[in-house]
Amino acid sequence: MTTRRRRSRRTTLLLSAALLLTGVTRSHADPNTVLANTLWPMYGHDVKHTFRTSMVGPTTTNLLETTPLGDKITTQPTVSADGLILVAAGFSAWGVRADGRILYQAKLKGDEKLSSATFDTNGFFYIGDRGNALNKFDTDTGSLICRQVITSQDGDIKASPTISVKFPNRVYVGEAGVAGALFAIGTQSPGECQILWTLGPKDVPGGSLNSIALADTAPGTGDSKGLLIYAAGTTIYGIKDNDTSAQIVMSRKLTGTILSSSLVIDPATGRIFIGTSRKQFYGLNPDFSYVFPPVTLDSPIYSTAALSQDGSTAYIMSFQGKVHALNTSTGVERPGFPVQAPHNTFPKSNVAPVVDGNGNIYVAGTDRHVRGLHPNGSVFFDAMVGKRVTAPPLVLDHSLIVASWDGKVYRFCPPTTGSPTMTNVCGFTVDTTSP
Repeated sequence: MTTRRRRSRRTTLLLSAALLLTGVTRSHADPNTVLANTLWPMYGHDVKHTFRTSMVGPTTTNLLETTPLGDKITTQPTVSADGLILVAAGFSAWGVRADGRILYQAKLKGDEKLSSATFDTNGFFYIGDRGNALNKFDTDTGSLICRQVITSQDGDIKASPTISVKFPNRVYVGEAGVAGALFAIGTQSPGECQILWTLGPKDVPGGSLNSIALADTAPGTGDSKGLLIYAAGTTIYGIKDNDTSAQIVMSRKLTGTILSSSLVIDPATGRIFIGTSRKQFYGLNPDFSYVFPPVTLDSPIYSTAALSQDGSTAYIMSFQGKVHALNTSTGVERPGFPVQAPHNTFPKSNVAPVVDGNGNIYVAGTDRHVRGLHPNGSVFFDAMVGKRVTAPPLVLDHSLIVASWDGKVYRFCPPTTGSPTMTNVCGFTVDTTSP
């Protein structure tokens, strides 16, 4: 199973032209672990958690048949190199084809909560579980490759893994609970899924649900080979990976606890954005100095922010259900915002808005509505799902994938086209004759 052609038969999914243009290659013979160049390969889309994509989302609320997974879903769906949609629910990670068919159920030894799958170019995905472990699976089959149990005091892995760029043999993941450690986990044989280094609770106290963000060596270079930017407790950290060890090179204490809001980095400027439980939203320079004084919003911030396509606006969802749009240079609210729907909240989980290629913003909350907002704050898309949503939606080609607490995956996609055997659906072409 070392050729792409054979792998594609196994997954039964043929890529659309847009995905083929990414030039992704997959081979287990490749020794490197590199983030897959797919439509949405990890939580937040990329290693800086921009939550934006060049793909344009839907404008009509056409709903295709839902896919029931049988357990509450609290994670953002992500997409593999072959276009497989991966959704975690309960004690399983599910491989779902674009036409809604379940291809496999990858079993977890601990139930999953908040951790989204991260895909590499080598045909694997990584995901955490509440059994204190990071798991590595084969993307085609859902077979477990290895599992690293992190021995500590009640240290659930609720954060989504981040693949290193500087060292293509590891992923980074943080630990929730009282332990609060940060780990680099090896991904290559021999010794894959072994801990390479640890920053323990005395170094990063407080525990974290946050996914690690990677900063450039110089803002705008796009090489992502600089610091690891991490949030735990009430502090953000700049951490240098020294290969076999790590050291904190800078830190900044914030007002309020950073509960589930991950750090967002603007690739062009290196500016860092984060919210806290004390209603404070921060814009920081790469050296952790203020871009603007902290902005006090209406309620606690548990959401990760999203950036506009030009980086001039950060979209933030507050606990009381408001969507804010702040100028990333001044912190001033944009005209038309905040936007609020009655009886809606954005609770303590890894929620976030998503920005599409046209600059539109998609949000989902506890009122069961999934909304699309224009950059001026007007609503152009409003659909409903069965139960509350506490995970960011996934934007594909004129399509939106939403995972709900009712255990179902909702596909808001254009009507299917093509023949019964080669169906064009949600931006992909599916060979329905394959088993």
